[in-house]
Amino acid sequence: MTAHSSARLASGARGLEQPTLRRVLPVLLAAVALLLSACAPVIPTDGPVGTTEPDTGEEAAPQIQPQSPGEGADENSIIEGFIQAGVGPQDEFSVAREYLTPELAETWNPAQRTWVYSADPVFFPDGEDSYTVQMEVEAVVDADGIMTPLPEGRSESFEIEVGEHDGEVRIAEAPDFTMIDSVNFNRVYASYTLYFYDPQQQYAVPDQRWFATRTGTASRVAAALLDGPAPYLEPAVSSAFPEGAALEHASVPIDDGQARVELAAGALQGASAEQQQLMIHQMDLALTQLNDVSSVEMTVGQQVLEVDEDLEPLDVIDEPVVTAPQVGILDDQLGRLDGYHELSIPNLPDISALEPQHPAVPEAEDDVFAFLDGEAERLFHVRPDQEPEEMLSGESLTRPSMDNFGWTWVASANDDGAAVHALPYGEDAEDSEDAGDAEDSAVELSVDWLDGVGISSLRVSQDGARVAIVLEEGDERSLHVAGIIRDASGVPYGIGSPIRLPVTTDIEEARWISADELVVWASSEEDSQKIERVSFSGTTQAVGPVLLGLQNVSVGEGTSIGGNQRQLFAETVEDPVQVLPGQLWSTENDVEMRDYSYPG
Repeated sequence: MTAHSSARLASGARGLEQPTLRRVLPVLLAAVALLLSACAPVIPTDGPVGTTEPDTGEEAAPQIQPQSPGEGADENSIIEGFIQAGVGPQDEFSVAREYLTPELAETWNPAQRTWVYSADPVFFPDGEDSYTVQMEVEAVVDADGIMTPLPEGRSESFEIEVGEHDGEVRIAEAPDFTMIDSVNFNRVYASYTLYFYDPQQQYAVPDQRWFATRTGTASRVAAALLDGPAPYLEPAVSSAFPEGAALEHASVPIDDGQARVELAAGALQGASAEQQQLMIHQMDLALTQLNDVSSVEMTVGQQVLEVDEDLEPLDVIDEPVVTAPQVGILDDQLGRLDGYHELSIPNLPDISALEPQHPAVPEAEDDVFAFLDGEAERLFHVRPDQEPEEMLSGESLTRPSMDNFGWTWVASANDDGAAVHALPYGEDAEDSEDAGDAEDSAVELSVDWLDGVGISSLRVSQDGARVAIVLEEGDERSLHVAGIIRDASGVPYGIGSPIRLPVTTDIEEARWISADELVVWASSEEDSQKIERVSFSGTTQAVGPVLLGLQNVSVGEGTSIGGNQRQLFAETVEDPVQVLPGQLWSTENDVEMRDYSYPG
């Protein structure tokens, strides 16, 4: 199998109302496909399929029924049918196996990967009985359900060989993966969230996975949890289950709403009562999200795993919610914005001479703030009854982000690219006699993938395990999320390899809106700008109508006003505060504060 990149020759606009994977109009994928178009059939993505209800399964949902091969079908029809049969995971892709020779049908392993394609695939002969298949792939889902979005316009190819069986054309060689178009992917696959723990075990950090909706979902979710976190999260989180823990059996039966998970012998070897409590909690979070699971029972060697009654109940947060007011700038002073009420901060020193901008405050504390000077070259911490303390100087500092573990984060520019700094804000660290100069206490993190690039935005999630970064490479900006590597005491010392999330608009800044979603935007003095919501699943959705002269957007992770509707605040050149309580922006004329930000 070979893979290569190809430029996109045409594209389709994304609908703004429904979040979907990137959609594009059918395009020709490469010059070779143009030259060979006469012998390169195009596979339609709207082929003859129907829907049926699965007989049984942990997650009962309508499924798409692909067509079996017709009698006397030629090579083109067999290859087309095999690709389209990727919409039918029922009975281990039994219909797709009908397109294979019996020998290949026995060994073919479709669970290894799934290609999610956008434009219609094309294929053409490449030697005797051999064909090359090309398609634009926008995401790949691996055996553990980990989705990797690919850059827009990415073209992939693979080889197929055909043969004969009982006088019928069948596929004799094919790679171990399935293919499905992006529209049907959202019908056939569903997302599930696994959880792993931050080093202090205060937060359950989400790890989104995708599995086909069919019988056996519970076992696939449980097995993926035991396999551990996605690669980008691995250095930042931990699992309560020891390495090598596995299911004793391939299935996880569900009886009257209870999922029974039998672990292989050795899963509890050396595990403390506290660790076993975390195991139960972790598996419960993973499986109770299934519609037909209300409780979980884990066993090892027929012994039921139970929480020690002498242990304190776990206090692990799996859905962080920002509750503290925003911090902003009013008359060159810091203030709080509680709903639409502007509040002064008692006993703060006068900082007007520093021309403060881009203030920040942590959710965990309400008496320490960070801000930049007017040139964005110096970072300060300030507390009531204390003079502001310069913590860092540098070029092109980003808006600070303050986590819940005592650290303020900021990025700077240097000759080699961008650098990420973490500075302690806890009073113990700042007041320590051994602290010395404030800049000496700063930690410059090891991030090898920042060489030669810039950073326009950096935002740490409330769980402190992940950081969202907007990278600048020339005129291009892109959104990335990476795991934060800390020691056992919570001190950060590195950032892991990132994943890239697709966006469909110009971006400059990013904020967490939930544990697995961000909002992004770019500021402008004169133009209308779109705010976009980006999910870890690779979907995007416009947030409200475009805004003219957009300067700033503020939203707190998990914040909600009026039920489950998350409310966004936006600042434009003309209006300090516009809010989005529903579908349309509303101007709040009584608020004059600007440059505001929710805790985080």
